[in-house]
Amino acid sequence: MFNQVVAIITKYQDANLEKIHKDSHLIHDLSLNSLEIVEMVCDLEESFGIEIPDAHISQFKTIGDILEYLDQRTHQQVLS
Repeated sequence: MFNQVVAIITKYQDANLEKIHKDSHLIHDLSLNSLEIVEMVCDLEESFGIEIPDAHISQFKTIGDILEYLDQRTHQQVLS
């Protein structure tokens, strides 16, 4: 899942893959702007087959936050 998320992020920011880790901050470390984050979320929704409400986007500060959210949401879908 980490590699899939990083691949999506690198579509919007030309970051050094070796420097991206779970604690990488989307804005401070990866220099994503708010529009890029919204576009990234759209790609995440498509890639993982889930819907991410706009109100939840603000909790995505780091890659780890995204991974935790996706893990919870994809796990919930399996249980449904």
